[in-house]
Amino acid sequence: MATAGQMRPAAHITTPKYRRKWAFEANASFSPPAAAPNRLKSRLCRAPLPALAYHDLLTSGFCQRAKSNRIRGARRMNREYHEGESARLGRSMELLVFGHAGLPVLVFPTSGGRFFQFEDCGMVAALAARINAGELQLFCVDSVDRESWYNRQVAPCRRIARHMDYEAYLLLEVLPFIREKNRDPRLLALGCSFGGYHAVNIALRHPDLFSGFFSMSGAFDLTPFLDGYYDEDCYFHLPTHYLPRLDDPWFLDRFRARSYVLATGWDDQCLAQNQQLDRILTEKGIPHRFHVWDAPNTHDWPTWQRMVQHI
Repeated sequence: MATAGQMRPAAHITTPKYRRKWAFEANASFSPPAAAPNRLKSRLCRAPLPALAYHDLLTSGFCQRAKSNRIRGARRMNREYHEGESARLGRSMELLVFGHAGLPVLVFPTSGGRFFQFEDCGMVAALAARINAGELQLFCVDSVDRESWYNRQVAPCRRIARHMDYEAYLLLEVLPFIREKNRDPRLLALGCSFGGYHAVNIALRHPDLFSGFFSMSGAFDLTPFLDGYYDEDCYFHLPTHYLPRLDDPWFLDRFRARSYVLATGWDDQCLAQNQQLDRILTEKGIPHRFHVWDAPNTHDWPTWQRMVQHI
């Protein structure tokens, strides 16, 4: 296992002041700026609004189905199912909570995955001891990847717009819900593969809200999903695009006080993309850990079950 960079203790998250959105007309011929700190700050940061209400459906059909997937040896684990109508997405969204206290972790599924994927694929079981000990509390959200990046039935501009709706749902609805459940000032974003992209992107775009990310086999080159389309919204949601040109001390000072982890493997199909992001983080002087696992089939759940234990 190779390691690069250093990790510093995560700083407390502060409530951000509202930052004016920079108006922009979508333009497929958009060229990224050489350096635009004020624009970056206004485009990357958003202030959260009050949470929408979520309702427990303790006797729902899902809960009855998922009961058979409970973790062996973890009967004392707090497990909650929540469902609520999202105003930002215009549809119902579901999530699962595991644990009662500890570091709150926002967990993203892989591409097109569901909120129960982390449990069904053995990742919750891999962390059961730490969850039961009150060290970690997981908040496993649903995805809308099939409506955004993977939706070939709509124009690319609509795909990125739907992704932005999803981010608004997370920031304005899920994060306040997390804060109601857990008062720990830290917040970690975590995901595997496409979920790794979501974890890295939201943590870098909002370092005042997230104390770090933990990405396993993250996929960061999403330009193939845009079919040649490129505008400012695309630019500000592709970390390997906006991060090299980011010179704003507001971001860089916060990055250097956060905890960032990239994990991949020598046979991982996303190895090159992780190496690229590792180089960018190093060049920007952003402390992080970069782990390359020497194991077969590293882009798969058995390896991710081992990786996730290094949170």
